[in-house]
This record gives sequence, C-alpha cells and structure tokens, in this order.
Amino acid sequence: MKKGIYFVPGFFTLANAGLGFYAIICAIEGNFTSSAWAILLAVILDVFDGRIARLTRSTSRFGLEFDSLADLISFGLAPSILMYQVVLKDIRWGMLIAFLFMIAGVLRLARFNVKIVEKDIAYFDGLCIPVAGGMLASFLVLPFWVKEMHLFFGSIPLIMIVLSFLMVSKIKYINLKNLRLTRKQPFRTLIIMVVALVIWFFSTKIISIIFVIYFVSYTLSGVLNALWKFYRSRLAWVKQR
Repeated sequence: MKKGIYFVPGFFTLANAGLGFYAIICAIEGNFTSSAWAILLAVILDVFDGRIARLTRSTSRFGLEFDSLADLISFGLAPSILMYQVVLKDIRWGMLIAFLFMIAGVLRLARFNVKIVEKDIAYFDGLCIPVAGGMLASFLVLPFWVKEMHLFFGSIPLIMIVLSFLMVSKIKYINLKNLRLTRKQPFRTLIIMVVALVIWFFSTKIISIIFVIYFVSYTLSGVLNALWKFYRSRLAWVKQR
C-alpha cells in the first residue's frame, strides 16, 4: 500500500519531466506552440504532485530531489531552448542569456533543496522556477503573439534577465503549495481543475491569458512587497533621526 501511495506523486513528477523533454524536442523541431503548451501543462502537474504527496503523507527526500530535477528540465532547460529558438538565436548575446536563465534556475533549485529539508515553508527566497519558465512559455500561446511578434522580440531578452535575477534574489514569495488541504479543499480543487480543462478545451485563448495574468501577478507580488517593506523601513529610519 505504501509503495502505491508513493507511486502517485512520483507519476505526476515523471509526467512533468516527460512534458519538459517533449517541449525541448518540439522547440528543436520548430513546433514552438506545442512546446509552450507542454511547459504550461507541466506547471499544472508540478502544482499537484506536491499537494498529492502531502495529502497522502508520502513526502520524501527522494521525491524532493526527483521533483527538482524534473523542474529543471521543464522550467529551466526547456524554456531556455524554446526562447533561444524563437528569439535569442538572432541576437548577439542570445546564447548567454539563455544560459543565464538556466543556471539561475539551477541555483534556485539547489538553494531551495538545501533550505527546505522536507519541511513546509511559508515563503520562498526568490521567484520559483515553474513561474519563471511558465511565464516565458505563456507569452508564446497568447492569441496576438503571431500577429504582433515585434512587441515581444525586444523585451524577451530583458524579461529573461530580470527573471534570472529574481530567481536567485532574496525577495520573498508566498508558497502557494503550502496552503492547507482541508477536507473541503480537495473537492474545490477538483472543481477548479474541471472548469479549467473545459475552458482549455473550448478556448485556449482564454486559458492563455489566464496563465499570463497569473504568472505576471505572482512575479510582481514579490517585487511590490519588497519595495513596500523597503519603503516602510526607510520611513522608520527617517523618523528615528
């Protein structure tokens, strides 16, 4: 029974890694939209593998390391290759920017694994790599990407540099995976998943916009919170003088 319980979150993590590998192959072959959707689907699986592990009390050090390696493939390596194929290979420092994003993801995951040691934490230090990689992928599935690609070509390198900095920064981000699973929450989560899948089936345009809004909002939340704390500390310092 215990092996069966461990298999469930492990299957989600394995599927996450498989989607990352598929995203890399699609990016190399020029199927950029398929690659982006594979990364976004991996984001969804990554959200639920940790929740299922906690719900079934099957968390382990092996599961943590396995999840991190899958995240590196799906949200570090795959987005870097995808963005290099789409945008970065045509600019001077494109390969360096792609490498910077990937290595920032590696450092982010390594620091996370050292700090967590199988304990739930309320806040992350730095932007989590699924959000960073998911944000890049979400740009490629926007309904106006094909028509107005010039709006993104100039900004993608800068966005990747900023995301790389945020991943290795000390900026605090709330750990959404740490939200408690009460008896009522799994049913609500199931309803949300069903609604999301229905929307995805009938309108990928809507779900693509939802992805972008989520990733951008979460990323800005940490930055704005850090700025607010800096402002309050600065104000307190001025009042003490």
